[in-house]
Amino acid sequence: MKLFEVENGYIGFGVVKCFVIAENEDRAIEIARHKYKAQSKCYGEHYYLKSHCNVPLQ
Repeated sequence: MKLFEVENGYIGFGVVKCFVIAENEDRAIEIARHKYKAQSKCYGEHYYLKSHCNVPLQ
């Protein structure tokens, strides 16, 4: 398991990111998108569809 920093890809007032512990980058993005989607009731799909992962944190 590794620690990933995942940004939602949407810039409003600033970058929104979360930290995810996952087996790989794809799984980290999947987990983060699920959380971003739950918080995106005011924003729509563009809030989380462009999520991307930064390098694993050591």
